[in-house]
Amino acid sequence: MHDAYSNPPIIALEGLEPVRLRPGMFVGPTDNPLLPNILLKEDLLTLHACANAKPPLVATMTCTFGLAVLNALCSAMRLRIFQDGMEWAQSYARGAALTKPEVIGPTSESGTELLFTLDETILSAPVFSLDELASWARSSLVQLRLTLIDEVTGRQVVVPGSAG
Repeated sequence: MHDAYSNPPIIALEGLEPVRLRPGMFVGPTDNPLLPNILLKEDLLTLHACANAKPPLVATMTCTFGLAVLNALCSAMRLRIFQDGMEWAQSYARGAALTKPEVIGPTSESGTELLFTLDETILSAPVFSLDELASWARSSLVQLRLTLIDEVTGRQVVVPGSAG
């Protein structure tokens, strides 16, 4: 018999399993209506920090925490990196890689594209506020060029960043 206070059972969790099982420990209350925007802002900052990283394997290592937590809370995620004339891609589901980083082919684009769907089995009714995200991006020191698309409503907002 275990006494919950003097001898609690220890459960070892590995990888992204703790984020999915106990998301509140990592992101706070999962019913917070601002949480989807908070998650995206945290990861945009992390993604920006690794914009000069070379192949996606390096970018993944330098972006581990922010992107990993968002990934664990998504039912689907696809990451595309356009760098040094090449496009790279990788797909995930619920924190697990579905594909290895792969070269898609040559490109003249540059930047990072992150497509994802938040997992509604973990986050209560996740809804983004495009206006709040656009306002944050415009006032941010990060100066990212962003295209925010709400696939539910079809609404799109472009924030030009420093090059705009």
